[in-house]
Amino acid sequence: MRFVAQTGCRRGEAEAACWHQLEQNRIILPDSKNGPKFIWLGKPTIKLLASLPRNNDHIFVGEVPTRFANRVNQIWQKGRTDLGLPSFRIHDLRHSFASTAVNMDVDLTIIGGLLGHADQDTTAGYAHLNEKSVSNASKRVGAHFEKTFSAKSVSRQPILHGKSIFKRFSNSKLSLSAFCKNEQLDQKQFRKELIEWRRAL
Repeated sequence: MRFVAQTGCRRGEAEAACWHQLEQNRIILPDSKNGPKFIWLGKPTIKLLASLPRNNDHIFVGEVPTRFANRVNQIWQKGRTDLGLPSFRIHDLRHSFASTAVNMDVDLTIIGGLLGHADQDTTAGYAHLNEKSVSNASKRVGAHFEKTFSAKSVSRQPILHGKSIFKRFSNSKLSLSAFCKNEQLDQKQFRKELIEWRRAL
């Protein structure tokens, strides 16, 4: 999910990506219609990939490859429920990437290059672009989402997960500190909101 958010690629492209397709700052996906399609990788995404085990041809497989897609769906369903965004799709991360790039004043043709549009008319608009420009844009947007996902960024914001996270903590056997660590929550803020939630019961 972080990979999709930091690159703007499609979910299917992330799931299809293989280690042998990784070439420095991009993943080269074969595309029978328009030639190779690139997933550009900024430094945050390269760092993310470096933290993953290489125990399969595919980059993203999970502990049980045959159940990987279902596991992603389960985690996503839980996450969007906790956020109170039941209709939020994984594909919306791609739109968020594009919107962030627009707000950073990245040229629209560069954004098209980052997203790897398959449409030939769109492709013609950025096929001749300097690869350095596309790579630099990938770094900028990827860095933005790395900060969003970092524990430091999370700790500066309110919990915003709704009542379900407090119920989950109450039903767990973890200590407050262990639970907050697992969920990447600010312990002081979570304790404060937990007390308020219990008072309201």
